[in-house]
Formats: sequence, structure tokens, C-alpha cells
Amino acid sequence: MTGGVAYPFGYEYNLADQRTLVKYPSGRKARTDYDTAGRAYQVANDGTATVYATISEFAPHGGWKTGSVGPWVETRNYNNRLQPTEIRMTRAAGGAVDLKLQYEYGAQTNNGNVLGVTVQRDKTYAQSFGYDAYNRLSWGVETGGWRQDYCYDRWGNRAVVSGSYLPGGVLTPQVSNCDRAAPVVPFTGNQLNGTDYDSAGNVLADGRSTFTYDAENRVKTAATTVG
Repeated sequence: MTGGVAYPFGYEYNLADQRTLVKYPSGRKARTDYDTAGRAYQVANDGTATVYATISEFAPHGGWKTGSVGPWVETRNYNNRLQPTEIRMTRAAGGAVDLKLQYEYGAQTNNGNVLGVTVQRDKTYAQSFGYDAYNRLSWGVETGGWRQDYCYDRWGNRAVVSGSYLPGGVLTPQVSNCDRAAPVVPFTGNQLNGTDYDSAGNVLADGRSTFTYDAENRVKTAATTVG
């Protein structure tokens, strides 16, 4: 809700429990189409012929190989473990690359964790990531000095160490350090403080948005409560 006016979202699903329609507050409806193999291949406006994204070619394991997003053609490459190694965006098939993302997993210690990302656009940026003994993200750094450090409580809830870069917002729990007791503070009873839950554990309100759910605990509506 913004300025006393609610802006609800709505969702529809097919019998395979796949989301087929998203209703936006503006009245626009985005439809997702699936092929006979159950793969989402197109997202379009349900009331017009406008197509937002389409997959023209799937990789052997069913992942996106080639497709379009608006005016861009997106191509993805995978390694022999079916992990994405490169994503390229161009204005036309075979044209100059507008954006390229390259992913590194480590040659000898590849357990699926992304260790590094190289982002190429107008400039080149390098990102590196570290993980704890439970394969949870423990830190991230980027060219230019950006860094963020993370801690976890016994339930696996994640908090950000104060003093590391924060994106802002009330939904970013912060702790002073990674001592065993410190990360527990924002999550009393395994739930984020200041957030309302129903008996099934679904978030009803988080200080910025409210949510409702259907009988199968799927999000039915979502509305913002602050501007």
C-alpha cells in the first residue's frame, strides 16, 4: 500500500503447479507458456501480442541455450557438468556483445559454488566469493573496493556484518561480528524480528509489504505498505 492505496498482485497456476499468470497492479497480465516437456519457453502479455522473452533453443539438459529478452539475444554456454560458464547479450544474433558474464567454479575444487564472476560491458569488473565449511556464502568482494561479510545462526539465517557495504533497507539484518551469539539476535525463535508470520511460517508482513497465500501456501497477493 502506498499513500493509502493498495497495489495487489495476483497469481495463477496450472495443474502441474507451474505459475502461468502474474497480474500486476497496473492491470497488466504476464503469461508464461510451457511446451509439452513442461519447459517455460515464452513470457508474453496476456492481453496483447507483446512477447517479453522467448527461448528458441534449449541445451541438452533443458537449460536456456539461445533466446531473446526484449531487443536482446541472449546466449548461454555450459561446461561438461552443465554449469553455466558464460552468458552473452547482443542486439542481434552474431552482433557485438553488449554484456558478457563469465563464471568460475575452480578446476580442482568444483563443488558447484561460484568462486568468481567477470562482468564485461563498458568496463570489466571482477567479483570473488568465499564460502564457509557448510558451503554458505561468507564474503563477496568486487573491483573498486566493494565488500560484504556474512554470518549465520544455528538455523542458517544470514546476517551482514556491520561496517561492510550494505544495500540499505530495513530487511538487511546486521550483527557486529560472527561470534556464535551475535547472529542470533535478529532472528528470535528462528523468525526475523519485526516480521509477522502465520501459523505455517509464511511471511504476512515485513514492514514494507503484506502477503496473502492460498490453501497450498503459495503467494496469492502482495502489496507494498510504504513508498
